[in-house]
Amino acid sequence: MTKVLPLALAGAISPTVLAVVLVVLAEKRYPKLRGLAFLAGTTTVVVAISLLVVFVFGAAVPDSQKGSNSDLSGYIDLGFAVLLLALAALTFSRRNHPHKEHHDSSQDPGARLPRFYAIGAVIMLLNFTTLAVFLPALKEIAIDKVSDADRITALVVVDVIVLTPAWFPVLLYLISPRLARKVLDPLNDFLNRHRVAVGVGICLVFAAYLAYLGLKALSG
Repeated sequence: MTKVLPLALAGAISPTVLAVVLVVLAEKRYPKLRGLAFLAGTTTVVVAISLLVVFVFGAAVPDSQKGSNSDLSGYIDLGFAVLLLALAALTFSRRNHPHKEHHDSSQDPGARLPRFYAIGAVIMLLNFTTLAVFLPALKEIAIDKVSDADRITALVVVDVIVLTPAWFPVLLYLISPRLARKVLDPLNDFLNRHRVAVGVGICLVFAAYLAYLGLKALSG
């Protein structure tokens, strides 16, 4: 947990997911239903990826490569460190590109729940910065030498944390729409104003963290 919690927390810092779910909740028609459909879409992707990595990939890894200090673990961590560096460079290179506004579908007829479910799923699938820190966390859970109960507990904790930008705004909106706007709008404004700095910062910090874990594993 000491290795995966920092990665899970980094995955939870997702300006894109937060921005989109706030747009969905600002809909004039069916905001609660559409927000829940969006949450269901993001959750489906996160849970599917989690099960695939932890139980399919984990079962395919030979016992000789199990454990956080295995060569396989080290190479995977280094690979994701390189990916994060590439994402940092890409984010910085696009700093002057205008931020895309999300479509306001308040005039659309009906709740269109499948549409908002699909939006949630696609947003999470294309959220590369989150995936680049989420997948190494899942790798740790998949190949570490722990009991199945501990593995499942860690998996649930990581998934809940990574999904925070999706479920927390929806939950807060269900409790009180006015409170949700008061709490979340300033946070969304801050993340949008500093999205390049936040994105590059996360990528660089956790590239260094994964490089450290990778080199430590390879050095034995």
